[in-house]
Amino acid sequence: MSRFETIKNDLQDAHVKQLKYFSSGVEQMLDTGDAVPVASKQDIMHWIDGQEKKGCLKKAKANRMTTPEDQTTPDYNNAIFAIIGSAAMYLRRDSEMQKAIIASKEDDNVAARRHINESQTDIVEVAERLGLKFVQLCDLADVSGKKAYAGAFCGAFVSEDDEFVGVAFKGSSSWNDWREDSMINLYEARAPILYGSKVHSGFYFGLFDTFNEDGDSVQPFAMIMDGLKHFDEKYYLHVTGHSLGGAYSTFLHCELNRLAGDLQSTNATINDILTFGSPRTGVKDFADKYGENMQPHQNSWRFANKLDLVPKLPVGKGYTHVDTGYKLYKDRQPELIHSERTNEESAEAGDPGEDYGLKLPWHKIEDYYNYISRVA
Repeated sequence: MSRFETIKNDLQDAHVKQLKYFSSGVEQMLDTGDAVPVASKQDIMHWIDGQEKKGCLKKAKANRMTTPEDQTTPDYNNAIFAIIGSAAMYLRRDSEMQKAIIASKEDDNVAARRHINESQTDIVEVAERLGLKFVQLCDLADVSGKKAYAGAFCGAFVSEDDEFVGVAFKGSSSWNDWREDSMINLYEARAPILYGSKVHSGFYFGLFDTFNEDGDSVQPFAMIMDGLKHFDEKYYLHVTGHSLGGAYSTFLHCELNRLAGDLQSTNATINDILTFGSPRTGVKDFADKYGENMQPHQNSWRFANKLDLVPKLPVGKGYTHVDTGYKLYKDRQPELIHSERTNEESAEAGDPGEDYGLKLPWHKIEDYYNYISRVA
């Protein structure tokens, strides 16, 4: 058994144990027509074919998904690679996860592992097409997906040849999640987590809360860290996610920096974060501390389509985006977004209005891919 397979098996054992004590129900969310449109596996494979012809994926691998030292703007080859990984995270088969929960509760661990693997079949195929391996790090607090912030689905795309690992988070499942999330209260993080700053309570609890009512409690963040401990300093690590996945990515990247050197953290070399259509995650104090604790070799790239409303959420309450943002256009080069850390009025501006909870045009991950592909 290879080292990677050993890591994967250890993490899967922990996940089966998590599902056994899963406190929520296993009913599938009713299809109300509210599901977020996502790219199909066929779409993503087509993207990969196109980017291979352009040489973008080869360049991103050569970069080890890190912005070159002499470059002060985003590397769009890296951005293409990251958004493909982010898109793949939407391919999890929820019906198989429901079967895995039932099997684990019946102490049929073999069946539970089989259903977990089947739930990730499409993601694994995308990873293999990229020349990578995929391992799940954490999953599922609310299998129904009825709440955007009910728990993180997170996995690692691993290149053993180029020695880098990309941690990717799945985004939101429902358009109406954003109507609720825009009104969510701030919560003062339990120090030292996130430096004790006030952050979006839904995103915070989705990553740092425990969800089991019985048995051993499981914190999604702890499961992620347990998985990342397997990677040593020769691996370059980046974090990525679209939509809600971008919010989770921001919190994880923050904690990876805060815990740098801690024996309980990973030894991998923490590098860039790339998010797409991420909402605001906390107040100015959080954005400041996040930025102040970035290392010189790291970059935080936040991409927002010009007409996407999600990056304008939540409004008010002191919410402030982390740096560094770039606005994407379909007909011209991306533009640097002025920092909200130095312009406190910017977080109050651009109120999306009362209709933002409907279909949120220009937020789809396919739109982000198309806009970035144009300039890569």
